[in-house]
This record gives sequence, C-alpha cells and structure tokens, in this order.
Amino acid sequence: MFTTKSGEKIFVVDGHVHLWDGSDENIKNRYGEEFIKCFYDYHKLSPKEYVWPYKKYQKYTDEDFEQDIFENGYADFAIFNPQYLGDFYHNGFSSLERNEAFRKKHPEIGRAHV
Repeated sequence: MFTTKSGEKIFVVDGHVHLWDGSDENIKNRYGEEFIKCFYDYHKLSPKEYVWPYKKYQKYTDEDFEQDIFENGYADFAIFNPQYLGDFYHNGFSSLERNEAFRKKHPEIGRAHV
C-alpha cells in the first residue's frame, strides 16, 4: 500500500475526495443543475484525454472512484468529505451514507496499513 518514488516508499493520503451524484434523477432544482454544470466546466480545463462526457461526469461511480484513486492514482488512503447540498439534490451531492456504504464494501481500503 505504499507508493514508490525513486526507490523510496511513501504513504500517500488524499485528504479530500467525493463520490458525487449530480445526476438528472438527483437534481432537485435549477441550482443543483447549475452546480454540477459549473463543476463540470472546471473539469473541462483538464487535458482533453481526461475529460469525461457530461452524462458520465454527473455521477461518479464506485468503479470509477476505485480505478481513479487506488488503481491508476497514487493514493494509499483517502478521506471522504461529504457535501450534502440538500437544497439542490434529493439525496445530497456527496452523502455520508454513500461514503459509508463504499467503505463497508471495501474494508481493506478503510484501514491504513502503515
């Protein structure tokens, strides 16, 4: 569970991650729609090969998170930062419940192995 850089083992913590849901089904009003569109506009500043289609971007799946953060990324441990935005989204934008379900699904990820 360590990232290796120049032969040195480094334990990498990503202290701010989200499993977000800005899908059409979860949007409560125009403010929720505007929020995810704004969020997506920042994403489009990435190199073209990393930009997702809008519909895919609206809801970050567990599978994409696993691949992006732990398989292709450098994080050994990640800390979820829930953002409910309950006035904009029916089930919240990034809820504690969804984060906890992910953690329970992956108990090996939820523990630091230092």
